[in-house]
Amino acid sequence: MPQTTRRASHSGSWYKNSGTELLAGIEKWLAAVPGDADCKARAVISPHAGHVYCGHVMAHAYKHLDTSASRVFVLGPSHHHYTSKCMLSRAETYQTPIGDIQIDQQVCRDLEATGLFDHMNSSIDEAEHSLELQLPFIHATMRHKSYTLIPIMVGRLTVESEEMFGRVLAPYLDDPANVFVISSDFCHWGSRFSYTYYDPSMGQIHECIEKLDRLGMDLIEQGKPQAFAAYLKQYHNTICGRHPIGVFLNMLQACKTRCADGLPKLGFYTQFRLGLSSSYYRMAQAFGLKRLLQANSLPESTAPMWLLGNKYENAEQGGQHLSQEVWSAIMSDWFSRVWITYREGFPAIQGTCTSDVGWGCTLRTGQMMLAQALLQHLVGRRWRRPLDNVCPTEVAQILHWFLDDPAPQHAFSIHSLCAAGQGRGITVGQWLGPSTCCHALHALVSKTKPGGLCTHIVSSPGGGAPVLYSSRVADLLLLDPSEPGSSKGLLLFVPLVLGTGKTLNARYIPQLQQVLQWQQSAGIVGGRPGSSLYFVGCQDQNVLFLDPHTLQQVVTQDSELGTYFCDQLRCMPLANMDPSLALGFYCSGADDFADLCQRLSALERQSGGAPLLCVVEGQGEPAWETSLDTPISSAAGSPSAQKGGDWEFL
Repeated sequence: MPQTTRRASHSGSWYKNSGTELLAGIEKWLAAVPGDADCKARAVISPHAGHVYCGHVMAHAYKHLDTSASRVFVLGPSHHHYTSKCMLSRAETYQTPIGDIQIDQQVCRDLEATGLFDHMNSSIDEAEHSLELQLPFIHATMRHKSYTLIPIMVGRLTVESEEMFGRVLAPYLDDPANVFVISSDFCHWGSRFSYTYYDPSMGQIHECIEKLDRLGMDLIEQGKPQAFAAYLKQYHNTICGRHPIGVFLNMLQACKTRCADGLPKLGFYTQFRLGLSSSYYRMAQAFGLKRLLQANSLPESTAPMWLLGNKYENAEQGGQHLSQEVWSAIMSDWFSRVWITYREGFPAIQGTCTSDVGWGCTLRTGQMMLAQALLQHLVGRRWRRPLDNVCPTEVAQILHWFLDDPAPQHAFSIHSLCAAGQGRGITVGQWLGPSTCCHALHALVSKTKPGGLCTHIVSSPGGGAPVLYSSRVADLLLLDPSEPGSSKGLLLFVPLVLGTGKTLNARYIPQLQQVLQWQQSAGIVGGRPGSSLYFVGCQDQNVLFLDPHTLQQVVTQDSELGTYFCDQLRCMPLANMDPSLALGFYCSGADDFADLCQRLSALERQSGGAPLLCVVEGQGEPAWETSLDTPISSAAGSPSAQKGGDWEFL
C-alpha cells in the first residue's frame, strides 16, 4: 500500500508554515519579475535553498513556467540518502501550506514498470528538501487549474546512467502537457562543499566562479550532455543538482521534436539563461564583501585584521572597509586553517561513544591548535591550501594523524586523546577543560615526536601567574649533541584563568590582543563548558574563531579531507571570551623562542602587575612544573577544581 500523504516537513524552517503568509510572499516575488508573454518555458532550473535566501531567484523561473501544462515533473538531487538510481515517491499526495498536490499515480506506475526506478520510503522522502522547496512555488503558479505532480529524486548517477534515465524520460518531454522543474543550486563553492577551485588568471574569486558558471551555462543551453559531463570532470565542479541537470540534458538529446539546427524546440532556452543568471547572481553575492560582513557579524572596518600573526590591511587609507584584494588574501589564509569538528560514526571509544557531540568540543579545539602547530612546523606558515582541493602529501599526512580511528597511525585521534587522558581527568562522554586537554596533547606529542616537534606546559600549581623558565625550555629545543647549534620546533601550552566566574578580567584584553598578533601565535583554546572555541585572530575588539560544533560524518577516505577546512569566518567580542583558556605558541627554533621570551617579558612590563605569564632566566625548580606523570587530580584542572562554573584554578 502506498503512503497516503507526504507532510510538508520543512515548513516553518526552510519556508513559512502559514499558507497565507507563504502565498503572499511568493506572489510578491513573482510580481517583482518583469513578465514576457512570449516566454512559456517548458523547463526551468530553480534553486532549493531556504526561501528567504533564494525565493526572489525562484520567482524568475516560475514567472515564465508554461502554466498550460497538466503535469509537472520535479527532478531534484539526494542530499541525505545514497542511491545510484532515480527514486519515486510512494505518496499519493504532497502537502504544502497553501494546498495539497496530487501525485500522478499512472505516470509513476509506468516509470516503475521499467524496472529502473527505486522507491523512497516516507523517512527518505520527508528528509529531502530539494523537491519540497519547489512545491509552494509550483502550487502558487498552477493552483488555478487541475494538474498532477511527478517527483523524482535523482541519485549519484554515472554518465551512462544519466543517459539511460534521459532516454526513459525523453518521451514525456515530447508531450506538451508536461513541464519540468530541475532543482539545482548550481555551484556550491567552499571547503565545506569540497570545492574551492580558483584560477588567479581569471581575476578575483567571484570573477573566476562567474566564468566557470557561464561556461557551464553555455554548455547546458547548447543541450550537450557529454560536453557538460566533461566540464564537470575538468573543473571538478560539485554543482548541487548536477545529476538532475545531466538527466535533463540527455532528455533533450533523446527527445524526438527537433528544429532545423537539430536542437529541441523548447521555450526553455530563454528562461534557462534567465534562471541561471539569477542563480549565479545569488551565488556571486555570497562572495561579495557586504554579504560576508552580514553573514559573520563583522563590523565594516578598515582596522587591520590579524590571523595567527599575519597582518592584513589596506595598502592605502580611505574607504569604509577592507578592500576586496585584502579580503581575498584573508580568506585564502582562512581556508588553509585546519577545522576539526564533532564527528559521528567512528569506532566506539572504550566500547562506548561513537560520537563526541556534547562533550568533545575542547578536545577538538585542542586538536586544532596542535594541527596548526604541525602545519607551521612541517609545511610553513606561508602554505595556502590549493584551491583545486587536493592536499599536498605533507598536509594529508598531518590530517591523517587526526582521523577518528584507534589505529596507531592516527596518533592524535580523539581515541588517542582519551587514552592518553586516562588518569589525567579525561572521561569519555564527559566535558573537560583546556588544561586537561593540554596535558593529553603533551603526552601524545612527547610519545610520538612528530617531525621532531616537542611540547611544554607552563603552569604554576602554587598559584599566581605561570612562570616560564627560559633556559629549561631552550634546552628542549636542542637536538642531540652531535648536531651543535641545531634546533627543533616547540609548541608551548599556557593554561590560564583570567577572571572569576564567567567574566574575563578586562585588564587582560590588551594582552590577549597582542599575543594573537605575534608570529609565534598558535591561537587560544577557550570557551565555556560545552562550547569551546579556537581563537585564531583579531580585529579591533573582536576575535576570530573556528567553531567545532558542526556535526560531520567520520572521514574514511582521502577525498573527504576537504571537510577539515572551513570557509565560514566567524567572530565575537573579545570581552565575551570565558576567562578559562589556554594560549598556544609555536617556535620554529631557538632564535624564535628567544624572540618570544623577549615579547613576553615586554608584555609583562606593560601589564601593570597582572601579566599573562612571567619569564625567568634559568632552569627553575622541578616543583614549578606540572610533570607529565603527575596525576591530574593533584595538578591544575582537577575535577574538584572545576566546580562552580570554572574549568580549573591554577
